[in-house]
Parts: sequence; C-alpha cells; structure tokens
Amino acid sequence: MLDGDLDPEGGQTVATALRLAESRDAEGEPARLPTERRADALVDVCRFFLDHQQNCVGGRHRPHLNVVVNANDLLRGGSGRFIDGSPLDGPSTQRLACDAALHRVVVGGRSAILDYGRATRTIPAPLWNALVVRDEHCRFPGCDRPSVWCEGHHVRWVSDGGPTRLDNLVLACSRHHHRLHQPGWAATLAEDGTLEVTDPTRQAPSGCSLASA
Repeated sequence: MLDGDLDPEGGQTVATALRLAESRDAEGEPARLPTERRADALVDVCRFFLDHQQNCVGGRHRPHLNVVVNANDLLRGGSGRFIDGSPLDGPSTQRLACDAALHRVVVGGRSAILDYGRATRTIPAPLWNALVVRDEHCRFPGCDRPSVWCEGHHVRWVSDGGPTRLDNLVLACSRHHHRLHQPGWAATLAEDGTLEVTDPTRQAPSGCSLASA
C-alpha cells in the first residue's frame, strides 16, 4: 500500500510520468479502469528505473527480486519463495525465470551453503539484442508496447524443456508476460515468425496473430 502527499511540482512530475508510461489495452481485451492503468504504469516506471541502475552504486541487473526455488521444482513448473519466506506461485516463478539471472546454490541441510555459483543470464545480451531487433515491441496480439518496456518470454516454457533460442523467444510487456503464464493461455511461434496466442477458451484474444516486423 502506498500513501503520501506530493507538492504541486512533484504531483505533476508523477502524473506526467504515469501518463507517458500508460499502455493502451490491446484489441479485444477487457478495458482496464483508469486506476488499473495507472497502477500498471507505476510498476513499469519502477521496473524501468531498476533496469537502468547497473552503473550506479548498489545498482542491480535483472532480477530485482530474489526468488529461491529448487532446481527440480523449477523444471517441473513448481513454486518458489522470496527471501523473506513469502510464497510465490508456480506461474509467477516460471515467468520470472524467463528473463533473469540464475545463481546455482549448493546446500547441505537447511543452513549450510556449500557452493554459490556465478550468475548466469537466462537470455544472454547478444541474444537479447537480436530479439529486440526482430520483434521491436511486445508480440502479444494488438499490443505495441516498445521493447524498452518488455521482457523476454520463452514460448515453450523452461519447465517444459523450452530452449533459450531466438526461435523460442518473443518480447512481451510485463502485463502480457503475466498473462502468458496464467493457466489456460498458450502461445506458438511458427517458423515464419508468426506468433499465435489463445486464451483459456482456445480463442485468439484479438482474432488475429502477429508476425515479427
């Protein structure tokens, strides 16, 4: 919960940033309330800020949330937990693993850490650059959110054996990346670059598919 008072200048700064960060609803999607659009924009602004702090003291690359998950559970689509012990459901764990830095931690029992490996990017920088050049924006049907607001999505999930290759990756904005990891949603990427998405009713959400630009 966020609550606070802003002076006129601060209020205008925040309002302008949220207005510029708001994304439109894709064709065929239920319209969000203005408060929902602003909430999504606030999350995107915060994520954008964190993504660009790698050269600052204390700055971090993605992810900005530390999640603990057993390796076998990750491959089976299982759930994880945050550092403070709060649970994280399976779909969210899988979504975060799509585009993150993974550390290998070997433990002995519940408290002894035997080895802590170097971070390994799920999507290496050269592959990410190629993905941005190919897709340019969120590939969810009807969405044109620019790549700067997007994450990498494994069309065939990592837990299903999906490889980290260009022919299994698409750009997805945060909102639609969440959606693609919800039960019942499915996506396929054809050899010609066409992405087809179906909702839990097995229908295309906007009645069309998108090919890469």
